[in-house]
Amino acid sequence: MKGKIISLVLIFSLMTIFLPFLNNNMIATISTEEFKIGFKAYTDQTPIIITHDDNFSLYPLPGIGTALDPYRIENFNITSVTEETAISISHTTKHFIIKNCYLRPTTKGIYLYNVSQGTAQVVDNIIEGIAVSLGAGIHISSTNSTFIANNSYLSPIAQSVVCDLDYAHHSVVFNNTAWDDPGPSDMSFIQVYRSESVTIANNTGDYCAFGINFYEGTNAIVENNTLIDCVNTAISLYTCPNSVVHNNLLDNCGLTAMDFHDSPSNITNNVMINKGFRITNVDTSLYRLYRVENNIVNSKEFGYFIDTPDLTPDPSTYSQIFALNCSNMFIDNFNTNDINFVIFLKDCLAPSISNCDFTYSYYPAVLLDNCSSSIIFDSIFSKCEQGLSIYESDFATIKYNVFIDQFTDAFYMDKSHNATISYNLFQQGGCGAGIYSYATNNSIHHNTFQNCNAYDTGANNTWYDPITQQGNYWWDYSGTGNYTISGSSRSNDTYPLLVPPIDIISEYHQNLQFSLLLILVPLLVVIPYIRKRKK
Repeated sequence: MKGKIISLVLIFSLMTIFLPFLNNNMIATISTEEFKIGFKAYTDQTPIIITHDDNFSLYPLPGIGTALDPYRIENFNITSVTEETAISISHTTKHFIIKNCYLRPTTKGIYLYNVSQGTAQVVDNIIEGIAVSLGAGIHISSTNSTFIANNSYLSPIAQSVVCDLDYAHHSVVFNNTAWDDPGPSDMSFIQVYRSESVTIANNTGDYCAFGINFYEGTNAIVENNTLIDCVNTAISLYTCPNSVVHNNLLDNCGLTAMDFHDSPSNITNNVMINKGFRITNVDTSLYRLYRVENNIVNSKEFGYFIDTPDLTPDPSTYSQIFALNCSNMFIDNFNTNDINFVIFLKDCLAPSISNCDFTYSYYPAVLLDNCSSSIIFDSIFSKCEQGLSIYESDFATIKYNVFIDQFTDAFYMDKSHNATISYNLFQQGGCGAGIYSYATNNSIHHNTFQNCNAYDTGANNTWYDPITQQGNYWWDYSGTGNYTISGSSRSNDTYPLLVPPIDIISEYHQNLQFSLLLILVPLLVVIPYIRKRKK
């Protein structure tokens, strides 16, 4: 008994010591109490299917279908395992409101198709447990000026969309809530396809696979929304120009917080915790049509610079940089964590990036696109999906950098020529240096490759210094002959080095606290048993 008491005391003591360490990986659970469903407030109802105006009379609905006295589909509990859709309304001209219903269908909660403009409202409903992939809580199609507000969407069983709009011009999606269980997410929040002048405002989504996505529209308004723990992008606009994205809070989203492609818009006063955002355009002139102001990424500003020479951004002010046509730009001492596209330079002449620390970037931490005479040196790229990416950028100098534990290519180069990549450490992870199809006449020498290799599908790339006749250090080199570089170019390092020109970093060690915990807890379980056996 005394041994058991001592063991319990030791266990509680250890818990006190290690609790802060363990809490680093804990995820808070959001209370769903506010979503408790009071079934007594609902009337059981079979699915409602209306295909023209006369069908409204088939159901017990108050109202006469005018703007002042719409048909009211309200206070129903529609739970069905046979019908795909709980409420389906199409080809109507009458005014109606769907309000305060609890819906648990298999595929769609509410489906509106070809309903006359401005006749539909969907408010204060709860939709739960969509069980068929590609289902939707609310699907509005070929129906304009619909008002969708104050609805809640909870815990889908299969992959589905909370609110799906296509050809739904001038619709408003306001103050809706979506929540999924922490872990693998099965729901996308709001998808808008080929719809003009749609407003998405004051909505909240937690644990979504995707957040708010626009595809091929115009004049969208996306403001005052909160998205937390999106697995992928929180807000994306693809070919949706003349939009306003304002005052959104995006916390801990998986790929990028915001992503804009061919969508010149006003992007202002958004707050992003982790990941940041990017802007890409097929036509370079579109970059000049964006208004990007007062956006915060990890408590610092997003820097958007166009046609600014001799620029030196202050790392205490900016956490992320986009620059177009900026010559002699000097970026020094940026220390970032969990931001993608930390530095994205396009059409820049002679930029310099030095003494920076990039950690946990899912996309490239640094992307150079059509830049010339770039210098990247004395920087650390750690645990990124891709560290440094160079595309259509000639005469780059990449020296004295550390690339450690990247997921794919630590260094990626394509359609770039006459670069010098030397005295870098490539250690652990995927491919250390990937030189791809249209990269030619590049020189790669005096680098250390430890527990990672290189790849070359370009042409005329030299993997040694012809002057010193010294190549690179390869961790798996046999010690005799050439070292063959993987890839279709069939390149060789003719003079592989036997000693690393750049020192290898010591292997990672487990956290000491965690190691002790793994050792001591089993001992505490075994000690009472041993004492008992001795008795």
